[in-house]
Amino acid sequence: MAQRLRCAAAMVADSLRAKILIVEDEQPGVRTLLVRRLERDYDVASCATAEEAESLSRRFLPDVLLTDVHLPGASGLSLLKTIRAEIPECLTLVMTACSSIETAVEAMKNGARDYIVKPINFEALEFVLRREIEHQKIALEVKHLREALHDRIKDDEIWGDSPEMQEV
Repeated sequence: MAQRLRCAAAMVADSLRAKILIVEDEQPGVRTLLVRRLERDYDVASCATAEEAESLSRRFLPDVLLTDVHLPGASGLSLLKTIRAEIPECLTLVMTACSSIETAVEAMKNGARDYIVKPINFEALEFVLRREIEHQKIALEVKHLREALHDRIKDDEIWGDSPEMQEV
């Protein structure tokens, strides 16, 4: 529960930067480049395996998971399921050099919000991140406002102060 509250607070609050967890094993240079490019606008952590990502995600509490599909050990797709189960508000994006419709469909079924093909077009990636983070901020703010409204208004309360409403 505390994880969800932290993620929701980070995504809704404009003063906090979104946290991105990058999981890329194949090319450490790509991971380094991703980190350097994204750390200007986001808090970024990275690792090379799904197992490392699971452990790191519990401490780092990412708002966004950007993972390669093919990882040593557990796949990026199984990592999606795990992270989404532990941090439901976490946005998940997958990237792969082997683009296939089947993999894209499976990724989307597992909760991925978008599918990025390597070599990575950084301008496109940054656009996707900004769009998805903004969408998530709005969704979380709406959820928060609905919960606050629900807490303030009870079903048995009377709305209105007029004598007629009080009489009803």
